[in-house]
Amino acid sequence: MKTNTTILTVLTYIVLFSSLAVLVNDINSFFQDRNESFYQWAKTASKDESWSTTKNALQWSYFFINSALFFLKGYLIYGFTYLLNILRELELGNYFSEKNIAAFKKMGSVCVYYVIATVIIRGVQIAINRDSLHLFSQFKQELTFLIPCGLAFYILAEVFYNAKNLKDENDLTV
Repeated sequence: MKTNTTILTVLTYIVLFSSLAVLVNDINSFFQDRNESFYQWAKTASKDESWSTTKNALQWSYFFINSALFFLKGYLIYGFTYLLNILRELELGNYFSEKNIAAFKKMGSVCVYYVIATVIIRGVQIAINRDSLHLFSQFKQELTFLIPCGLAFYILAEVFYNAKNLKDENDLTV
């Protein structure tokens, strides 16, 4: 069992580091692509206009929305680091520990919160761009996968909780 857990731990590290590398690459390419246009806009923007004017608000909202989406992707990667905690507990032989139950609940929460926050942020982005048909295409991405994934983690937490209770009862009867 220890070799299987070690292999899963290595695979989890590979997936987490590659996900982090993709996120850093996305952030880098966003800033390279958009920095020039943003600086050009900043040079030509009138300093006398209020921040809330349409042109200013659209430029700033674009950057705030993308920054929030990058933060959420990092939050999702962080949520999957709880897999390492679960694998560490499994390696120690603590299959039905409180740490595993808490880690499954946290991973489920991260997935669900990520989906909710992403839908809200993308909805704001769509409202700003006035493109109502674009909302349905957003669910073709990772969002449709993460809803069942988050619910599965909640179910696993409940299964592990019930298994822990049954194990505790069996330990008392012997």
